[in-house]
Amino acid sequence: MDLISAFRFLIPVAAAIGVGEVIASVIWLPIYFRHGVQIYHREIHGELESTRELSDITACSNTGFLFRSVNAQEVIFRDPLIHFSFRAPPWMHGLLSYDGSKCELLGLANWTPVSFGVLFMMFGIFAFVETEFTALAMLAPFVALWMWSYQAQKRQLDDLVDEITANLKTNTAVMS
Repeated sequence: MDLISAFRFLIPVAAAIGVGEVIASVIWLPIYFRHGVQIYHREIHGELESTRELSDITACSNTGFLFRSVNAQEVIFRDPLIHFSFRAPPWMHGLLSYDGSKCELLGLANWTPVSFGVLFMMFGIFAFVETEFTALAMLAPFVALWMWSYQAQKRQLDDLVDEITANLKTNTAVMS
């Protein structure tokens, strides 16, 4: 399979992944929020007050995430699909779970930026065959945008950890 054929195949695949991800996100499909490539993980040790639930904490979050309670021990979250401000594109969605002694926050990779990243990297490799400078000039800003987007999303998740920590009886956060 030559490179042009690969692009003709991968472009519709990347588009289908994007559409599938939007649908899973919009309908709050629990399996989408529980499984995936983990790129962020934090454990926050402590207990909730007996009358509080995880959804009570996330209801007043200032992180910008949208939350949906799956049950008393699990809350799923994602970024809004449409942003009316200049923000980094969303990299993660995830799951916040509570087992009685700790909260666990999982950030899972969104598949759309990953699939378009693979597509863009293949295009960069194709350009590298033609001329190294063109490939580097094209890939460097793309990699910088990826790094900036990930760091912005990580800060958002760190803020969520801080909010959760402030609402637990024992305020000790453990990185894992």
